[in-house]
Amino acid sequence: MADGDVVGRALASAIEKRMLEGCGKLSGVTTIDGVVQVTFTGVTDDANVFDTLSGALLDVRLLLEVQPDIDVKIRRK
Repeated sequence: MADGDVVGRALASAIEKRMLEGCGKLSGVTTIDGVVQVTFTGVTDDANVFDTLSGALLDVRLLLEVQPDIDVKIRRK
């Protein structure tokens, strides 16, 4: 199993490559107790954020040969 920090860095890179219009800006990818938290700012299209994340998670899965356990929580400010 890949280390959380390694997964976080790989995910950040994959998200940057797949950013769709309306996703705003990737403002942070942090790992806390093995949980990777992704933060976007300026989002105008929630569906494109989900598309970006799902594609990026697939890239990470193939690259690192890991099966992510996904629990998505959306918070708006």
